[in-house]
Amino acid sequence: MKRLGSWLNRGILILLIVGLLGVPLVGAEGEEEKSITFVRPLMGVAGFDPATSGDSESGHLMAMVYDTLTTVDREGKVIPNLAKGWAISPDFKEYTLYLQEGVKFHDGTPFTADAVKYSFDRMLMVGRTAYGYYSNYATEDTIKVIGEYTVKFTFKEPWTLFLVDLITDAYKIVNPAYVKAHAAADDPWALKWLHDHECGTGPFELVEWIHGDRILFKEFDEYWLEESKPKVDKVIFKLVTDPSTATMMLERGDVDIVEKLTMDQFIDLRGKPGINVVNFPIPKITYLTMDVTQSPFDNPKVRQAIAYAINYEDSIEYAEMGFAKELRGLSPKGMLSYNLDLFRYRQDLDKARELLKEAGYPDGFTTQVTFSLERRATFEDMATLIKSYLAEIGIKVELKKVAFSTQLEMQERGGYGLSLMVWTAVFPDPEDILGWLADGLRPSGGWNGSHWVDDKVVDALSKARNITDQEERQRHYQMIDKMIVDEATYIPLYTLGHPFAMRDWIEGFYYDSFTHSHFWQTNTTKGD
Repeated sequence: MKRLGSWLNRGILILLIVGLLGVPLVGAEGEEEKSITFVRPLMGVAGFDPATSGDSESGHLMAMVYDTLTTVDREGKVIPNLAKGWAISPDFKEYTLYLQEGVKFHDGTPFTADAVKYSFDRMLMVGRTAYGYYSNYATEDTIKVIGEYTVKFTFKEPWTLFLVDLITDAYKIVNPAYVKAHAAADDPWALKWLHDHECGTGPFELVEWIHGDRILFKEFDEYWLEESKPKVDKVIFKLVTDPSTATMMLERGDVDIVEKLTMDQFIDLRGKPGINVVNFPIPKITYLTMDVTQSPFDNPKVRQAIAYAINYEDSIEYAEMGFAKELRGLSPKGMLSYNLDLFRYRQDLDKARELLKEAGYPDGFTTQVTFSLERRATFEDMATLIKSYLAEIGIKVELKKVAFSTQLEMQERGGYGLSLMVWTAVFPDPEDILGWLADGLRPSGGWNGSHWVDDKVVDALSKARNITDQEERQRHYQMIDKMIVDEATYIPLYTLGHPFAMRDWIEGFYYDSFTHSHFWQTNTTKGD
């Protein structure tokens, strides 16, 4: 399901103002147009089709041009979007959604209930999105149009999290007429066309995508949501291969916002005149996983010994340059399952050695730590620290750097030693973390590398997914997180922020992992 690629090795996209070439942007009235610039990588898999979504690169692109039926505010609360309201049956099997009227797709086609049905049917039939739970609950007959602006979903079993799940990228609404116009006999859902093109209802329109060169967006003049109408006219992405070049361009004032630099570069930019570095808190956790069904990690005392061997404060300081915070369990702050009173391992080498001796490994053992720089550029530093920590209790570690696809394959097979992982929740509910990492019966494609199956946990997850009482759900999820900590089935390391560097003329920029970068709320006072 998740998601990121190598920021350092595969290039960085920079939004470049046309003015860099010495040509000002001029609007129809003769006024100079506003542009903002933005720096982030764009991997080859990125595209504009919600039906094949599954990576943050695509999510950033689609957020510019599409809308979802619901969204979340900055507190993580679900709020209306293209759906202005809803009615839910007492058993949570039926949802009736009432849609916004007067909304247009970018080609002027009216948005109606037919577009919602088509988008969901298409997504279900394509079957390639890595986001959302719709296919677990829906059938081909789930969604019905019962009015021009009303749709009804009927699920085969209760689904209490449907409105939350609707915020994810898989459920962005496409224009049926546009898709059908570009379908082909060998491509009935126009997947090839929708990879590079769009026709959504979002705040920006895609103007052009020249692969390897640039992506150009412009403001959609007829955007329906008044408070989210863009404050700038154009956004241009331009490929630059070197993050150091991006840093220099920010310092010169050629670009406005930079993302995905190295930690050293962010540190260096702090305090420089005219530049702000902002670290947005997001539900992104880093942890060690191991196959708890295989020796020696099938012994809880071995796992606890490893947890006691790690110096968490130094890891945050030296591997992440301070751009991280301590993590209790697998639930970051802001999640319903977060528990400030949960036990937190601290480095205690005597305790770690004692536990290893009790487990039958007084002289330690040999293992490996697997990691992928595609997941996080700092993981080589973190793996090196872990190797040094474990050496102090007699555990000899070989570092194994692999492609992320290889890492997932290793985790799915099991018996791989230790593995460094990062997980970002794509909607604000514990189900999107614990529902994947604690459910050993759920196919995960290697994401759940623990292979931990506990009947009590499986039962608690089943109950938590299908009850509406939030306090009761919280009790179930917090119990699961406590079991993870007590038995050290995972070893939580730290929770990550998401840093950006930007010029001080940028106003209103905001980022979260659910709705991505909010260009539509961002303004620039450069030149004012």
